[in-house]
Amino acid sequence: MSPEEELGKIVKEHGGMISSSMANGILEKRKASVPVKVSISEILSGKFNEGDLLSLECKIQRILGIKIFKKDGREGFRRSVILADGSERIPITLWNKQAEMIDRLSIERGDKVLLDGLRLRKSPYGYELSSTNTTYLARLETSKSHVADFSALSGKEKGIDIIGSITAIGTIRHFDGLNGREGSVSDATITDGEREIRLTLWGPASQYVASMRLNDQIKIEFADIKQGPNGIEVSAGENSRVIVKGRKATEV
Repeated sequence: MSPEEELGKIVKEHGGMISSSMANGILEKRKASVPVKVSISEILSGKFNEGDLLSLECKIQRILGIKIFKKDGREGFRRSVILADGSERIPITLWNKQAEMIDRLSIERGDKVLLDGLRLRKSPYGYELSSTNTTYLARLETSKSHVADFSALSGKEKGIDIIGSITAIGTIRHFDGLNGREGSVSDATITDGEREIRLTLWGPASQYVASMRLNDQIKIEFADIKQGPNGIEVSAGENSRVIVKGRKATEV
């Protein structure tokens, strides 16, 4: 349909009682509310304006843990995700139900997803995306990324994914951290069926022991492996993501 035909259709919708300039204004508002399908490289090129509503298909490079905050006496959720398209990267902030949806859909690092209805923002660090109340999220392809085998761990790996079954659960311990801020840590033991290793959870991740049950399946994304006093240990910090099968990130 040509621009003239689109304007004529809008005028007709209003019984011919509006001018062409008013119809053009209505058309522009409609276009602004429809997400434009783009690539990350197009966003980074500066082709679009801050506030534009965008849609893209890309891979999940990294999912950070969910953050709980309070505003005006109400509790909300926020999660940072890094999207990838070839060599290009862009950060996105998911709010509230979209932040939880990542876990509800069991979306993991390396999955290809469709994100529809993202708002473009510009920060001092460059372009970024933010979810809106109408943002739609769907998985298009499941990741075939490698999950580390316990027997192959050397104690020096960083940023790897680990899957295991919980065989022991510790308690949360609090301590005085840097700058006078209170820190927290907890521990558990996981197994791949042949070998058991200690799991240490730091900061917000430490709260997961409150919802763990023996024999639960657990996955840690972006975990670090180190050599502890009793052998190989898995460490999950603020930049790691902890997934306990069948439980939401906010159930802690």
